[in-house]
Amino acid sequence: MCWNLKNGVALIFILVISFAFSSCAIGDKPTIYSSDVQNATLVNPDSVSFSKNADETELTISWKVVHGAKGYEFTMYNVDDPDNAVVVGEEKEFVDGTSVSRKLTPDANYKVYLRVIGDEEYHNSDAKESSVFEYSTLVPAVATIPSGTDISTYLNDWMAANPLNSTTADGVHLSDSTEIAFELVKDGNYTMSKPVDFGKYWVTLRGNKVKHAKVKIDGSAMFTTTSGLKIKFIDFDCQSSTADALLGLSANPDEKLLGKGDYYIIPEAKPVVLSSCKVNKLPNRLMYENFKEKYCVGQALINDCVIELSTTNSTQASYIDFNKKGFIDNFAVKNCTFYYDGSEGSKNYFLRYNSSARPDRAGFLKATVDYENNTFYKVCEKGQFGNYNSFARNTISYTVKKNIFVDCGNGQVVRRILAGRNTGDGHITSAFSQNSYDYNGTIGESEDKTGTYLSTAPDFVAPDNVNFTPQGADQLQFQTGDPRWLPITDSASAE
Repeated sequence: MCWNLKNGVALIFILVISFAFSSCAIGDKPTIYSSDVQNATLVNPDSVSFSKNADETELTISWKVVHGAKGYEFTMYNVDDPDNAVVVGEEKEFVDGTSVSRKLTPDANYKVYLRVIGDEEYHNSDAKESSVFEYSTLVPAVATIPSGTDISTYLNDWMAANPLNSTTADGVHLSDSTEIAFELVKDGNYTMSKPVDFGKYWVTLRGNKVKHAKVKIDGSAMFTTTSGLKIKFIDFDCQSSTADALLGLSANPDEKLLGKGDYYIIPEAKPVVLSSCKVNKLPNRLMYENFKEKYCVGQALINDCVIELSTTNSTQASYIDFNKKGFIDNFAVKNCTFYYDGSEGSKNYFLRYNSSARPDRAGFLKATVDYENNTFYKVCEKGQFGNYNSFARNTISYTVKKNIFVDCGNGQVVRRILAGRNTGDGHITSAFSQNSYDYNGTIGESEDKTGTYLSTAPDFVAPDNVNFTPQGADQLQFQTGDPRWLPITDSASAE
């Protein structure tokens, strides 16, 4: 027992000594960081890296650490209009780290200003001035087309000289999986006299975001594609057009797109887009499938456009026309104005698909029809806003929010968008809210059973002079219709 006690005492003594030493270690003053850069004027990082999040709504800018720095002064500007740069986020933000994030928008040019701030404790001075770095979300351009050019001649010649699976003189390898852009110059003037079929090229055709290019469409000129196509920041004069449409699908589709049900399917990843354009005196269709082939466009978007419809076709033509064989799986119109100038085309359709078109028949699980924040005036006044029979199944989601419909669709806009159903039908998925329906002075539509449609007349300032600013109390309170016509008010965010 004595031996065990002595050993026990010895063990306790060892533990106490160990604890004492470890306590001293824990209690010691921690090592203070000391910069090896002192009494210096610091130099900015020579580069920064840019990375986007998955949905491309946020940009993270990062850089290497500068030793001896207290932090960094950071500013990012949108420079779409170089003479009127707009700050994104906080201007001259002090960043205690080596990265910062900012909101990102499509088709934008940015400049980042970065300056290292010295740590006074080590007598380090700030960099003398900011370093400037540029970033763009624009698709890289393979060519800039000079003002005064017939763009159909230019584009057709360019594609003949630069076939797919070749490399341009600037080192760009062309393939059907690489998106390329053609640029029109700021405030440029152009003509277009012949059809342009982009075929398998995945193309963005764009003007300048601030000062749009202007293109006069003559005769049979139109754009066609069998791939993704975006047309942006261009003002079109179509009064001399005799073509079937402004935008169509190629009579020679890419055979790799042939899918279920003999549909040539342009995938959602390659949308067909008309954005931030003005179209004057459109005498026929805006978008046409081309009756020779059976297409399904995965996604089509018309965004931020003003489109004047002036068709004289009195035989129920359709402005978005897939009536012969096909359909669009996901169709959206957002922040747009459509208005009709004329009398003979009052019986037309707005959106029309083939009577047999259904998402499942082309291999899709669901589809969408989406109208948000648009102004429609005398569009299909005695015609139909939608016509797609079989397409209107319970696999379709309808979103119709904050639109203004004045003298449209024979007073049956809701019924035709929902293909004969109403917003209270439990067999469909629909989200309707804060829409205005005004047909010949009658406010509201019985098929909108949500109880949310607005009760005041939109009362446009001067619709016949293309001024669709609403004066109705509800429209102003809830900020409905195409945002371009809305005055800025304190209730702009009202819901």
